[in-house]
Amino acid sequence: MTAEEVGKRIKYLREQKNLKKNTLANLAGVSPTYIDKLENGERCPTVEYLSYICFGLGITLAEFFRDSDEQ
Repeated sequence: MTAEEVGKRIKYLREQKNLKKNTLANLAGVSPTYIDKLENGERCPTVEYLSYICFGLGITLAEFFRDSDEQ
């Protein structure tokens, strides 16, 4: 996955859970700016930070990558 694809997936999953960027950032323990940069494809998270984001979304890393082509 490219940085853009990861960002789109994060945004898609966040919106499916009806979460605001700030809420996801708080749940994941990262800054809202970081979430914004990820969703815009400006940054690509490490596996560690992606796992924090998945925790905030209430999903596993496997679920993050599963069905990513269905967006």
